[in-house]
Amino acid sequence: MSYDHSRHENRLRASALLEELKGKLTDIGTSTLDVKTMTAASSLEWWRLSKVEGVHVYQGDDGWQADITFKDLPFGVPTLIGSPGTYQSQSAALKGAIRQLSILAVNDKLPLPRTQEGFRWFKFDNVEVPVNANLIETFPQRLAAEGYTDFKAKGRLAWFRHQLADDKPITARIFESLDQDDQNSIRIACAIALSLGVQQFSIEDGLWSEFSPSEGMTSTMRT
Repeated sequence: MSYDHSRHENRLRASALLEELKGKLTDIGTSTLDVKTMTAASSLEWWRLSKVEGVHVYQGDDGWQADITFKDLPFGVPTLIGSPGTYQSQSAALKGAIRQLSILAVNDKLPLPRTQEGFRWFKFDNVEVPVNANLIETFPQRLAAEGYTDFKAKGRLAWFRHQLADDKPITARIFESLDQDDQNSIRIACAIALSLGVQQFSIEDGLWSEFSPSEGMTSTMRT
């Protein structure tokens, strides 16, 4: 069974471990978090020790993991930093978590971003789609009123993949080949997904055939 970060017992354990590890922080000098995606790069300003909710250290199929979860972040900012690698022992995983927390403690000394303006990034298959952060902020209340669910948001993305790539992964080349209106349609679909707590969408999350057609999904890409 895969590890469930949202499970109550795991959250309690992670919160207690966070408090314990806070007393073991080290001087990391000029070290920074290792980021490999635009999603992570655009989130660095928000990831700080004061926003950490818990530290999840657990044994997975390939070794020990040390994940960090966050609270009170703007819509679209990922609430979990996965383990930077697989550790061979629980002790090594704890040391890795302490290093991550030490870096986040340095971030706490920096001012919070003045606004939520700018872009968030949504990982849609093999492309990171830039999304206007203001859209993510304004969508939730409207979506809730309309009864729009994360299932429907995922279905919309699956439909785009079906139309554009015949159910194969969306790539940067495919996205960049679209005209501006079609790119904007995908950006809006990604913004809706982010507003509903969906951080990314891949082949493993479902094909179009696995989602019931939803109202508004027609043969045209325009929205």
